[in-house]
Amino acid sequence: MLLITAAVQYIVYERVGGLLGYIQAYRRPGEFFQGYTWVPIDDHSCWIYCYAWNPDRALTDDERVRWQQGSGIFPAMDGNYVPIRNRDNDYQIDRAQQRQWSYTGIAGISEQDAAIADSQGFIVDRTRELLGHTDLGIVRFRQMMLGAVKDQAAGRSPRGVNAADAYRLRSGDIVAPARTKITDALNARFGDRWGIGANRS
Repeated sequence: MLLITAAVQYIVYERVGGLLGYIQAYRRPGEFFQGYTWVPIDDHSCWIYCYAWNPDRALTDDERVRWQQGSGIFPAMDGNYVPIRNRDNDYQIDRAQQRQWSYTGIAGISEQDAAIADSQGFIVDRTRELLGHTDLGIVRFRQMMLGAVKDQAAGRSPRGVNAADAYRLRSGDIVAPARTKITDALNARFGDRWGIGANRS
């Protein structure tokens, strides 16, 4: 069973091409897969589709209600699929909560993420960024996307298009006793010493 919600939000994410998406890389048995897809509407806004599913069983009514009311990656939304806590109402920030309990004062993980992302403005001047060592993933992603655009413009297939197996890689984690060998932990978590065995299913 699959639950999908959609929310309109201003674009603050880098966009090369039509869609941006994220799917949870790996889950433990019994957990949900969840993810997002950003679909541009115009130069300043996009729809963000949030989705979750469990391949082992149908979603319960309680799970559906909780997510539809706003939980985790799912924002609380109005009847027009616009997040209730948004840029126009300063995310309903609660200054008392901010002083006494929560650093942001904003209810909801999704809403907190949106507030930080939206704080960059509608169009971000990337030439003014100060990227550091921890931003290496962003740098590599941009290089990869720009390389794909150049390849496409030159009539070449972008890297990875013909490598379907590459998309089956998944990350994961495990809590193991301190004396556990790394190969044993990988075998226990993925069924393979290199951490890729679980990706064949």
